Amino acid sequence: MTAMTNSVKRDRNMNIEEVTLRDGYWFVFEDGEEEIAANGSVWNGKEWVYFNDQLVSEKRNATSRTTEHEFTIGKDRYRLTFYMKSLMKAELECTLYKNDKQIGHDIRKPMKSRNFKKTIFQCFVAGVVAGVLGAALGEYLAKTF
Repeated sequence: MTAMTNSVKRDRNMNIEEVTLRDGYWFVFEDGEEEIAANGSVWNGKEWVYFNDQLVSEKRNATSRTTEHEFTIGKDRYRLTFYMKSLMKAELECTLYKNDKQIGHDIRKPMKSRNFKKTIFQCFVAGVVAGVLGAALGEYLAKTF
């Protein structure tokens, strides 16, 4: 395994079913005693894959709807794919393969979450307020100078 930097650590107490702007998309799969966790950022397309809390893959994908992460642990080859099923709903599908056999699959939909909708609305309101204040300040400065 290669050492990676700037990774996001998962809070074991978080609800991984809920997609948030801060924590992004989290998927957790079990393979016997092993745990494979994957995280996708809501903001910048950055993705991380962990094997028993050790970062094994890291990529940024801002141009494609599909990303594949491949890594080998011992004699086993793993492949994890992210697929953005719906851009409008921000619906992300994650599938895990071990030695070319699917062992895990899950889908996250942030728009399903009431908190996500509330956060988007709050960002919209903050943007409107900042825009109005910026325009007022610009007009004031233009008249003053």
